[in-house]
Amino acid sequence: SGVPAPQERMNEMLPRMSFYFLTGEDADYAGMARLYRRLLKEGGALGGGGTGEDSEGSGSVEAGGAGAGAAGAAGGSDGSDGAGSSTGAGDEAGGSAGAGGIPLRADILGSDVKAGFLANANAIFTTAAQAEDILLALRREGVQNVTMVYKGWQKGGINGARYGQTAFEPKIGGAADFARLSAAVGEAGRFFLNVSPITANEDQISEYWQAATTLSKSYAMLYRENFSLLYRRSYILRPSLAAGFVEATLTAHPGLELSVDEMGSSLYADNTRGGEVTRSQTLQMFDRPDVSAFNTPNAYLWDTADIFLDIPMVNSQYLYESDTVPFLQMALRGSMEYYAPYMNTSAQSPYSLLKALEYGAYPSFILTGADSRELRDTMQEELFSTFYLDWAPAIGELYAKMNGALSLVDGQEITDHKALADGVAVTVFGNGARIYVNYGARECAHEGVAIPAQSFAVRKGE
Repeated sequence: SGVPAPQERMNEMLPRMSFYFLTGEDADYAGMARLYRRLLKEGGALGGGGTGEDSEGSGSVEAGGAGAGAAGAAGGSDGSDGAGSSTGAGDEAGGSAGAGGIPLRADILGSDVKAGFLANANAIFTTAAQAEDILLALRREGVQNVTMVYKGWQKGGINGARYGQTAFEPKIGGAADFARLSAAVGEAGRFFLNVSPITANEDQISEYWQAATTLSKSYAMLYRENFSLLYRRSYILRPSLAAGFVEATLTAHPGLELSVDEMGSSLYADNTRGGEVTRSQTLQMFDRPDVSAFNTPNAYLWDTADIFLDIPMVNSQYLYESDTVPFLQMALRGSMEYYAPYMNTSAQSPYSLLKALEYGAYPSFILTGADSRELRDTMQEELFSTFYLDWAPAIGELYAKMNGALSLVDGQEITDHKALADGVAVTVFGNGARIYVNYGARECAHEGVAIPAQSFAVRKGE
């Protein structure tokens, strides 16, 4: 297991700390987020794209909600109509919505290894043809702009493929099938193959040759607290192998974009004897591949990322923390397209809808062409409801509400956020539009806008 030991050679670094003093209306978390966004842009760590840095104009509010139409964006999380919206002009900025509406992320589970009586086997959850069926089902429900991320496409599945595998699973489809799927999605959205280059289980790698090593000369590992899983332990791979895996996948599939898990949030050193790698060197390796979609990327990848998957939506939930605020969203919106975590893996779907609207995040779902029961005895069994036919109508209903609100602020920065009362908040966008959310059990009003209980309302900007 190794013995704790100090590093043999000190890392070379030149730390620096800067202090910024905020006063007046800027002396709160919203002002801090605006300052951070400006510093990121000035330093080249964040692209532009947003409009209306500090514009907070407001339009007039009319009674009566218009649902998801172009002139209105209000509705209850329980399916009821909410307050109305103004008749002012909507957002004209260069965002993601366009004529097809806001984007909706649909992650597709292709295949994964399944525990068997005598031997494990690769279980197929969604073929490339079924993924096209899912796309058509979403479009029938009014969702045109789909960001599709295909997981488990490699031969052997997510946890059964040998590390570094870049060939398609034949039972799912070949290169021509995925090229056709990518073209179909690309008519109004974007298609990505997903790779997870940082971790692998013991059946996917040779620990001696591929696993990273800690200072105590033991293998770097992660554990999951679920004793029913096929693999509870996963190894962290050497940084050069992780970066090489991404590069090899890009080379093998030049016509397809990649979505990369783990790499954006896992910056680590490798202390393998004779092959030591510092975190600074790992950063240089991870920043090299031409990838624009990452799962929870940290700031060192924001200069190249334009899609942020699974953006944090809750705090650490320590007792001394009274509330959550969209600090990260205020820094990134208008410069990066970000998506909330899956909305079909939680029992709090009404809350998830309101939180996504408050934070200006696009919706996400994980879906399969097979019945959800097929995930049993696999590493995906914690995903208890994924069958697309079960979810398509609900996705369409939720999307209509979210599109009606977020399409009015597409491409806009968040300029302010305030808690109006216990369970009631307002988010202000660059074009002056406001989204009000009410998590409480009673209707309330603010600035002449009625906000139904457990619902939301929108006030359009000028």
